[in-house]
Amino acid sequence: MRVLGAIFLPNAITRFKQAFPDEECKFDLRLGIASEVAADIEEGRSGIGLCSRVGNEELKHIAVAKQKLVVIAPRDHELARKDSVNLIEAARYPQVGFAPGTGLRQTVDKMYSDAGVSVRYLSEEREDYTVTGMVAAGFGIAVVPRLAIFDQLDVCCLEIENENNYRTFYMVYSKNTTLTSAEKRFIEFAQMEVAEHGLSNAEMS
Repeated sequence: MRVLGAIFLPNAITRFKQAFPDEECKFDLRLGIASEVAADIEEGRSGIGLCSRVGNEELKHIAVAKQKLVVIAPRDHELARKDSVNLIEAARYPQVGFAPGTGLRQTVDKMYSDAGVSVRYLSEEREDYTVTGMVAAGFGIAVVPRLAIFDQLDVCCLEIENENNYRTFYMVYSKNTTLTSAEKRFIEFAQMEVAEHGLSNAEMS
């Protein structure tokens, strides 16, 4: 996940090392979609992951950050006249979606389900930048995180009027694996940060 690897995680690691300068640890970062992150933890390639919620009862989830979602549409789309849109209205239009197995696909599908509607995906992509490019090319509208690239492409951005208009990122680890002392300390640090400051803002700038 681009936003976690570029923004949230480096800042979290820096704060952790400042809080525990004597803790000897090495961070080996791997990027992937939520299902790949979960598989790495289950198969022992990673001790801790950061991703959207995955449907696996063997994994412990700790909410650490949130990111606001918006609807984007081509600038010549009829929704482009609006500043905001309800998901019931948005569901009437063809969509560019995220690929199955991605955290955003699960999040967006649940948002529409909670609104009592379903959508038709004309294209399914892994990367939010690719989704944005497909929208700019006129393939449909999409629910995506707010991205800096919006200003460079022919899309308009609409606020989502529904209450559940954000996704949550979780720190994930296996309930059945013995964690290292550094991993335990990092998890405890994340929990203390959330308790003191609330969920981090993972907006892309």
